[in-house]
Amino acid sequence: MKQIILINKPRLLYGKLLVRLYEIRKEIKGVGNEGFLPYSYIREKIGRNFSIKKSEIQELLFFLADIGFIELSQKGIKLNFKLKNE
Repeated sequence: MKQIILINKPRLLYGKLLVRLYEIRKEIKGVGNEGFLPYSYIREKIGRNFSIKKSEIQELLFFLADIGFIELSQKGIKLNFKLKNE
């Protein structure tokens, strides 16, 4: 199930995190819409963007999974949303 999120100017940490995850999916070659993003790449990019520790990144990812924006698996992270800027 795809969720559509309307974001013009994300102000909260979660909104910015979702935007960064969406950008990461576009940066990685070979990952389609249904592909999984590797945890190592997520930790590297998100850690640098927000200057947060690995444990804090893990907490944010679990929170987003509880809400339903992402799916967590052993392969990585699967995005369940689509960004739309209007």
